[in-house]
Amino acid sequence: AQADRVVCISDYAREELWRGLRRPMNLYTEVAHPGGDHVPAQPPRDSQGPVRFIRLGTLESRKMPREILHAFLDAQPLKAELVFVGGGSSSDSSINSAIATASESNSSVNWVKGATDAQVSELISSADVFLALGTEGYGIPVLEAIAAGTPVVFGGIQPAAELMRGVGAREHSGFDHGNLVDLFQTYSQPGNVEELQSEIDSSRIPTWADFAHSVARACKS
Repeated sequence: AQADRVVCISDYAREELWRGLRRPMNLYTEVAHPGGDHVPAQPPRDSQGPVRFIRLGTLESRKMPREILHAFLDAQPLKAELVFVGGGSSSDSSINSAIATASESNSSVNWVKGATDAQVSELISSADVFLALGTEGYGIPVLEAIAAGTPVVFGGIQPAAELMRGVGAREHSGFDHGNLVDLFQTYSQPGNVEELQSEIDSSRIPTWADFAHSVARACKS
């Protein structure tokens, strides 16, 4: 909290330092956004088959996996799939049980555990909509998805998605069950995924070079 200079990965992280650690606001505390240009930019693809929603990351409650699952099941979207990629929750085994049960009993739900980096890249690039819901400190996978040509629908504290609002990421307001059901029903309709894809501008993705320059400036100041 008393370090002379701190570089944060997002405005949210900086606010948490100020609020949670009570870091004095007069101390040097700057923001440098991590990049996403390590993924070669790809043009949007023609969507074929079921609309595939992908949610990447561990199944911690702050990332709303249970709410996402229940909304998808209740939406009953025609020709749609929901894919969870990542490890289980370390704090709530009931979330793991719910996702596992759904993936075993419903062919439209899949849980991929232990995927390699190459498999994760393939799963993201083959999806139609990347879901970023709940609370993230930053969210580099959002940038990776947009670079891969997969648009993002986000809500909550999602700093990377907020940076890409309107150029690859679209905010979905409301976290109650009805709003989440509407999310799946909306983007399962013909034409809506293509509209999302048309907004992608990979040139707006933050770069690692800019990040490095920002950190270097902090060290030299």
